[in-house]
Amino acid sequence: MERNQVKEMQEKLEEAKRLVAEKEMLIKSMQLDLSETKLKYS
Repeated sequence: MERNQVKEMQEKLEEAKRLVAEKEMLIKSMQLDLSETKLKYS
């Protein structure tokens, strides 16, 4: 594999990791909202 192909792969991997981290944060905040809502109505 060429060097710039490896670099491209690494960049795509970093981008994917960043997207996963963003989604995890979103899920966590949704779970927090959900538990707060449950507390309000229980």
